[in-house]
Amino acid sequence: MSAEEAESWRSTAAVMLALSAAVFLFQRLVAVFLDPVFEACVFHIPALVAALVYLRMRRHLKDPTRDSNGK
Repeated sequence: MSAEEAESWRSTAAVMLALSAAVFLFQRLVAVFLDPVFEACVFHIPALVAALVYLRMRRHLKDPTRDSNGK
């Protein structure tokens, strides 16, 4: 895992989280146009996965002595 790869995941997570928040707010405040299950599966779950991948990569880059099991 390189710093460039972590930076790419950071950008991905930021875009996905912003899009997820925008869709969430639009759905709740303006108009409902998406099914809630579709909204969760397409926007919210992938945003959370991208954020978790980035956080795990960042943690690994800060402490490269950790193995893949987190020990």
